[in-house]
Amino acid sequence: MSLLEDWLALSHHKGLNRTLLRHITEHFSPHLSRLKEISDAQWLATGLNSEGVATIKQSLSIGPDQKRIRSDLCWLENDAKHHLIPMNSRQYPSLLEEIEDPPILIYSVCESLENNLLSPALAIVGSRKASPYGLELAAEFAYQLGQRGINTISGMAYGIDAAAHRGSLSSKHATTIAIFGCGVDHIYPRQHAALAAEIAQHGALISEYCCSTTPRKAHFPQRNRIISGLAYGTLVIEAGANSGSLITARLTLEQNRELFALPGNLHNPLTQGCHRLIQQGAKLVTSIDDIVTEIACFNRLQQPRNDRLTSAPLQNCKQRTLLAWLKSLPLTIDAVVKKSGLTAEQVCSMLTALELSGQVTRDGSGRYHAVATEKSHERKRT
Repeated sequence: MSLLEDWLALSHHKGLNRTLLRHITEHFSPHLSRLKEISDAQWLATGLNSEGVATIKQSLSIGPDQKRIRSDLCWLENDAKHHLIPMNSRQYPSLLEEIEDPPILIYSVCESLENNLLSPALAIVGSRKASPYGLELAAEFAYQLGQRGINTISGMAYGIDAAAHRGSLSSKHATTIAIFGCGVDHIYPRQHAALAAEIAQHGALISEYCCSTTPRKAHFPQRNRIISGLAYGTLVIEAGANSGSLITARLTLEQNRELFALPGNLHNPLTQGCHRLIQQGAKLVTSIDDIVTEIACFNRLQQPRNDRLTSAPLQNCKQRTLLAWLKSLPLTIDAVVKKSGLTAEQVCSMLTALELSGQVTRDGSGRYHAVATEKSHERKRT
């Protein structure tokens, strides 16, 4: 039996929870094929109690699920983009090794492990029912990170996750990693099949769950520790008071990583979680520089190219028209949509560009105002 098969056998022993698996790998790797030879006294000497020893010995006496082992090996051999990465592999991410409960085995679909799992990354998470404004900012921040050579990690859910993945894919200098709450051979949600295919080609699909594992509610909070564990920090965009993104935020702090949150409209329930995180010490983010300056290894990476978040020139006549409206009357996003006939996504894109280039600002009621220039102030004084 190969070393990889030893790791597969260990992961497919019934009755071994993640705590016991972690204990075994810490004390007896790389001798996984000889676990049956270990005496009770040796098990107890590692710090296990008698109940834990009994559970392990019972599981070892039953043996691993050979059908699952064969299924995983068949999956691995089926495509050059399929990878199995045990904890003792040089390709196993060092950041993930540092967390309290790392997966003992990673299933991955990607072209290049080095360019994906071993490259600097930031996690971006948030609401599944995000506003157009939140979706736009998630995509833009991910794009900005990519322009600096920083990968984006998320969970491929609806809303902020998907927007962040797409924003990262639009960059030519980095990529994105999607963490599954099921086997990588199960695309969830199914509507993201095309997105998953693009990530597999240009980024990486990752899971700790073996092939044929279907999505289960309990899996998604568990996979969040991998989202935060693979990253140097986490940015939370539009999280409600009870958002699952707050689990990832908590894990980020427990893993001693940087936590960032994007503020928003005080009256928007989707921003309550972000504001609470900021009150509790998360770094308030208003631009990509707020993130890059906090993480040393990000500072050493290349400067952005075609930096579309901070570019000052207006892109087209529609933006010039929008800016002219805001000079005469503050407007909400909904009002601009109604007035212009554009989609909410188009309006959010233009407002984001104008706001982050310093030409418009947003007040507490969600209305946008044009920022007066020095020349306009001079005219008022004369």
